[in-house]
Parts: sequence; C-alpha cells; structure tokens
Amino acid sequence: MVSLASSDIRYSRAAVVALALAAVFSVVVVVFGFIAVFAPDTMLPTDDIADSSAKFFGDLVAVRNIPLGLAAIFVIVRRERVSLTAVLILSAIVQVGDTVVGLAHGVVSMTVSAGVGAIVYAVAATYMGRRSAAGRLGTSA
Repeated sequence: MVSLASSDIRYSRAAVVALALAAVFSVVVVVFGFIAVFAPDTMLPTDDIADSSAKFFGDLVAVRNIPLGLAAIFVIVRRERVSLTAVLILSAIVQVGDTVVGLAHGVVSMTVSAGVGAIVYAVAATYMGRRSAAGRLGTSA
C-alpha cells in the first residue's frame, strides 16, 4: 500500500499507477480542449478542409473536454473517493463516445487515444470503487 502525500487514505501501487495515468490523460484532454478552440483545423483528418463546421466541432470538444478534464484533475488531486469514482466513470463514458465518433469517421488517432483513455479511466474508477465499497464494509481493498 502507498500513502499519497497529505492523505490518510492508503492506495495499492496499482491504484496509484491508475490514478497517475488518469491524471496525465486528464491534462491531455484539457490541452486538446484548448487546441479544439484555437486551432480546430489541426484536429481534422488530413483530407478535410477547415470551415465553420470545424470551428463548431472544436467548440463542442472544448466545452466538454476542458471542464471534464479539470474536474477529473481536481478530484484526483483532492483524493475524494466517492466523487472521484463518479468523475472517472463519467470521463470513461465520454471517452467511449469519442471512440465511437472516431470509428464512425475513420479517425484512427481519435479511436485509439479515446479507447486508451476509456480503459484508463475505467480501471481507475474500478480501483476507487473497490476502495470506497471496502471502506463502507470495514474491510481493505
């Protein structure tokens, strides 16, 4: 078990790795949210032409990615298990949606990166859910 700084909560090494990966991926999500706002044409497949639709798509990505990514980072840093589990599940669902969109439009990079993100978030949520359930039952996870 590993204790993260300024917390009485003890995590397994696997949970710490899952949380660290989720935090890193959250930063990536926020960065791509800003890229979607300021340079939406860079997110398009190479054959597509940037137009008002690209800007609209970029705005849609940004309004979702930036708040979700920041919320995930906030609860990971604060290590609040119940809210952390909920945010991680929500983030996993969003990434599954991005995976489907990537598949539907043939954007391999989006499909792969969102698929990886969905897995990372789901694994981290599973670890946090186990910790939360074990705490309620008076056992250790």
